Amino acid sequence: MEIIWSDMALHQLDGILDYVEEHFGASVSRKTLDDIDSKVGRLLLFPESGTPDYSYSSKLLNDKVLIRHLNIGPNVVYYNIDGEIINIMVIAHYRQSTVTVVKMINRFIEHHTK
Repeated sequence: MEIIWSDMALHQLDGILDYVEEHFGASVSRKTLDDIDSKVGRLLLFPESGTPDYSYSSKLLNDKVLIRHLNIGPNVVYYNIDGEIINIMVIAHYRQSTVTVVKMINRFIEHHTK
């Protein structure tokens, strides 16, 4: 198995870490990164450990691909499993609107199905 972060998810992670560092300090930002890295890394051993997100899977992919999510502190990591690859699609704050999350996942899907 291999974990691949989308460019969008990496950009979102950078934004989260910048925000945390600015508001809470560098040590909290490092801890946030460690927590995210550790929990995402566990997917290599337990790829199906994330909660299946049937609503996004149905809305966006007609149930062809199952989108899963991990809650990590106030952040949610959305991913899917494609054979031996775990695609980290999006990382967003748990209060992010559903409409915005759908748009972000759509961008990922459009970019990766061409």
